[in-house]
Amino acid sequence: MKMNQLRSKCIDKLGGQCKKCGFSDRRALQIDHVFGDGADERREFGPRCAGVIYKRILDGERERYQILCANCNQIKKVENHEARLGGMIYQSMMGHHKHRRTWQQTASVMRRRLGKVTPVESK
Repeated sequence: MKMNQLRSKCIDKLGGQCKKCGFSDRRALQIDHVFGDGADERREFGPRCAGVIYKRILDGERERYQILCANCNQIKKVENHEARLGGMIYQSMMGHHKHRRTWQQTASVMRRRLGKVTPVESK
């Protein structure tokens, strides 16, 4: 099955519309990581990350993912400091702190500093 077919099936499994605003044009829908850990998954799985995510969703692991439109996804990233989190993790890993940490350790520390990241509330 082609990747765009897998993506379409995943969007259907996750409700077929933006969880926040109800927008349903598939061209602007994105699969969002509810807890803001998408960068961790991309680092772990690299170029095959989308396929791994699609498989997880189709196999029933849906609590980690939600559908958001591009606008709501960007707003969530800003409000939850997810975009900032990536830069802070990078700085920490590159030795700007006393102790070098793994990505996971640093992400955990940054999340505690920034407060609990919460999923988007439904409309």
